Amino acid sequence: MMDGVWRIALVIGVIFLGIKGVTMGIAWIKRKIKQSKEVKKAKA
Repeated sequence: MMDGVWRIALVIGVIFLGIKGVTMGIAWIKRKIKQSKEVKKAKA
């Protein structure tokens, strides 16, 4: 019984961390793109 609960908790934890990692990654990529665009504008 407890084994199944632990497995479910682990799956939920992995999914939660995965979603958090993806959202953080997207935010970081957007920030990098914005920075590179600003650098190009400054040079032009």
